[in-house]
Amino acid sequence: MQLFAVADCNNFYCSCERVFHPELVGKPVVVLSNNDGCVIARSEEAKMLGLKMGDPFFQVRELLERERVAVFSSNYTLYGSMSGRVMSLLSQYTPTLDVYSIDEAFLDLSDMGDSSYIKRYGEQIASRVHKATGIPISVGIAPTKTLAKMGSKFAKKYKGYRGCCLIDTDERRWKALELFPVEDVWGIGRRIAKQLAYYGITTAADFARQKESWVRGKFNVTTVRTWKELNGESCIVLDDRSQKKSICTSRSFSGQGISDLGILEEAVANFAARCASKLRRQHSCCQGITMFAYTSLFREDVPPCFLQQSVQLSVPTQDTSEIVRPAAQGHRNCAGCRRDAARALLVSQSDAFCLRSSSALAEESGQFCSGGRSEFDDGVCSPFQEGGSDHLEHHLGTRGAARPFRHRRPFEAESPSRGCRRNQPPQRSRHRSHRHAGH
Repeated sequence: MQLFAVADCNNFYCSCERVFHPELVGKPVVVLSNNDGCVIARSEEAKMLGLKMGDPFFQVRELLERERVAVFSSNYTLYGSMSGRVMSLLSQYTPTLDVYSIDEAFLDLSDMGDSSYIKRYGEQIASRVHKATGIPISVGIAPTKTLAKMGSKFAKKYKGYRGCCLIDTDERRWKALELFPVEDVWGIGRRIAKQLAYYGITTAADFARQKESWVRGKFNVTTVRTWKELNGESCIVLDDRSQKKSICTSRSFSGQGISDLGILEEAVANFAARCASKLRRQHSCCQGITMFAYTSLFREDVPPCFLQQSVQLSVPTQDTSEIVRPAAQGHRNCAGCRRDAARALLVSQSDAFCLRSSSALAEESGQFCSGGRSEFDDGVCSPFQEGGSDHLEHHLGTRGAARPFRHRRPFEAESPSRGCRRNQPPQRSRHRSHRHAGH
């Protein structure tokens, strides 16, 4: 019988911090984004306090103080190392391991035994990974990857599963579908969930009962595949995932941001170099660069400003020097003509080979526009803020350490990070919505 398993690390960033701070097990923990802009990871205890993914730090600071929540700056070097350990262990349990993200992987468990053996096997995987790394994981096993993802959610929510939920029969499948909200199904986004709600479809079972012709008529091919997977037909192959069509390296900056043109140019060069490295990693080339930045949406002492500059390359390339040079020149042109405005840039590479890379830098605002589907960065705080490299060394020295409020250093930034759509100026609003990363 064909079976897939999903191994999903529970609250991964927070779990990584708890490995080195075991006294925080059972206590609320949150991890903040680069330069402590907003909440990007929460422990279960923090979720119970009402903290949401993407909450700007300055808005929830009082709540964090009152509830004595342990606050960490993101440390992607640590998270990458812990992820490597987890994936190394998982690879010992399957001939085929597909690493889907930093905290999640698919395992092929086809024809490995009957239901009782597979259930014990999944529990053993969860137990050994937790014991060896300190990272709790939830395992879902089912005939399709979408159902396996659903099983991992049940394993995480209900302790009685002992870390592993097996969905291997139609009876178990329909029971799981009845209990699962359609908006939480892998492959169903907010927009599609709203459309389904219009037709009275609120659970995964409601969606699975629809006719295929109806689904094809109303939605795209990706949603049709999700429908098939919910009905037990495996049709999602991870190896067929296309290369990234955008690559982004972004940072927000603390305090009053950056106004020195020399520091800005250095920042642009570093972000462009990092994008070029990601470009080579997926064996692609780019042919254009677009730079943009904007002032903080939360600052009222400066007028709103949005800058954008595009540079086309004569020959597609992945060479760092060939990308950095025009990026820096584009920065000079943009900053020179808008000298009285906020002088901030984003480096983006749009390509003739179906690829576009981007990196962002915002200055006076302390704001970065982080757009598109981007890799996680190495977590090193950018030195391109007032204070220069000395500030960087200080920040690196404290990065990754728990900071209960009675002991933690003062935060340099009061403005939160905020995402916006690429190549579009942000709207001035004091309210925001944010999606979940899954940790």
